[in-house]
This record gives sequence, C-alpha cells and structure tokens, in this order.
Amino acid sequence: MASSRICSIPECCKPVRARGWCNGHWIRWSRYGDPQAGQRPRSASFEYLHETVLSYEDKDGCLLWPHSTRTDGYPVTSIDGQRMAVHRYVCEKEHGPPPSPHHDAAHSCGKGHLACVNRHHLSWKTRSENFADKLIHGTDNRGEKNGYSKATEEQARQILALRGKMTRQQIAEKVGVTRSIVAHIHCGNSWRWLQ
Repeated sequence: MASSRICSIPECCKPVRARGWCNGHWIRWSRYGDPQAGQRPRSASFEYLHETVLSYEDKDGCLLWPHSTRTDGYPVTSIDGQRMAVHRYVCEKEHGPPPSPHHDAAHSCGKGHLACVNRHHLSWKTRSENFADKLIHGTDNRGEKNGYSKATEEQARQILALRGKMTRQQIAEKVGVTRSIVAHIHCGNSWRWLQ
C-alpha cells in the first residue's frame, strides 16, 4: 500500500519512502548526506557540457563532471531526451563516431571512474586496449580488487602451485577455501592471468 504521507522537502509532493522523504530525496541523502544535494536544473548539465567541456583547453589536468554520474562514477546527462554517457559523447565530438559499436571511449588519465570529461584525455579503443590501459593505471577490478573474489592472490598462487600434487579437496583444506574455488582457479575461470 502506498504511503499517504508526502515528502517533507518544501514543494515536493511525492509520497514518502523513508525518513520523511520521497525516493529521490532519500537517495540523495544516502549518497551525499543531504536530501537536497546534487539538485541542479536539467539544462545546467547540457550548458556545462557545451560551454565548458567541449571548449576545455588544458591538455594535462582532468576536468571533473559536476553533475549526475552512474553508480560506477562515469558521468551521464540527457541529450535529446536520451540518457547518455558524457565521455562517449565528448569522444565522438572530438574524434568522430567510434570505428565500431564495440569501441570504448578510453581515458588516457585513468580517471574516467572519477568523472573526468577532458576531451584531450579521450580516444576510441577496443575493449582489450582499454583493459590493457586499466592494468597500467591500476583501475582494473581483477583479483582481490573484485568484490566477488573469494580468494586472495596468495591463496590463488598456492592453489596453482599445488595443482597435480594433491587432490582439490586436500588443496582446499590446506589453503582454507572451498573445493569449488580451487576448481574455478584450476579451470582458469578465475585468477587466469596467474597461470
């Protein structure tokens, strides 16, 4: 059943989700600690994009997007009524359309996840070229950096070193992980670059 109470923020008439705020104000509070943080007129991001980002001349320093971002930190805006990744839009304005639909707008600075939109830092790269850059910048999420990882790099190295010397169950008991983790590492489903 929908709440009959309305958001306590002045001029907001949406139903309450939590703490006396609507869903939008509650999300702003959870992200920024202020239910009214991050609110800007929708046209402000479009103006900033065209007046500041596309004419930015500093080739070295990052230009950070002060408006909406995705949960992974990459900037987004609305262009012609469609939500679009700002770095792809800027890259297309600077270098033309991508060579293929599979090309990424890659950041030479390695700070795309921090909302860098400096046009001088962007170029079209294949997914593998972009991933190679992430390894150089240290922004990849493989191994222990991946939130789903169930083993440390040291454990993965031990598991690989013991392959063929013990059963998977014995390795799992020795290293302190489950047998399925050992199997995934032996099969190359995880920690593949160590093999």
